[in-house]
Amino acid sequence: MEQLAGVMNSRNSIFLVLLLGIISSAAVATDFVIAVGESQLQIHPRVESYLHEVILPIYRKVGLKPKLVILPMARLRILQDKGEIDAVGGSIYNPAIEKNYLPISTPITDEVSINLYRLPKLGTKELNVAFVKGETGINLYKQKYGAIKTKFHEVRNREILFSMMKLKRVDAMVTGNFSVETHFSPAEYKSLEIEQLQRVTVSHYVNRKHSEIHKKLESEIKKLDQKKKFRLFHFIKNEK
Repeated sequence: MEQLAGVMNSRNSIFLVLLLGIISSAAVATDFVIAVGESQLQIHPRVESYLHEVILPIYRKVGLKPKLVILPMARLRILQDKGEIDAVGGSIYNPAIEKNYLPISTPITDEVSINLYRLPKLGTKELNVAFVKGETGINLYKQKYGAIKTKFHEVRNREILFSMMKLKRVDAMVTGNFSVETHFSPAEYKSLEIEQLQRVTVSHYVNRKHSEIHKKLESEIKKLDQKKKFRLFHFIKNEK
């Protein structure tokens, strides 16, 4: 009986070791979700390359298994406001985001402005203004031009936004400057009346529950920035 008990104890020990190993492996293998807005990828063809070549390797370097998830901007905003994402690939600062997220001190870019783009000679008639659902720039327009009679057109992404503007289905649109410069021909761009509503900084954000990871990422990103290998527009402009 003692011999049988010893065998059972031995088997139980082996089972326990295996179980702990499986649990440990599962913990290590857990995806660290980095969410990005669908329309953000439409800023420039190289944005997705930037995420894969610059952002994801930083997470791997600090021992994580990053998973890039692309979401409609409106859906991203909901999950972001609830604090349900591990990290946000890039976001304009707003007071709400820092409730659940810590910004990386080195910005992805500080060269962006939110602009109002209008077709010329519109006069004072009712304006049809388009914007991407989930993007907050439209609030700047409402604050400044609340007295003007406006019909708002909420669209899913920038591709639809630009198409409506080019086809003159709307009178104006609110969006970031760099995306317009890269999607409109010089002649199309020159024909637009442009008004800057706000200059903004785009930052990478990490959930507050990952404060230790945030510190590690800060360190790695500062090293990259010193070598001019972190900022988005530098990455795009130095396209090979």
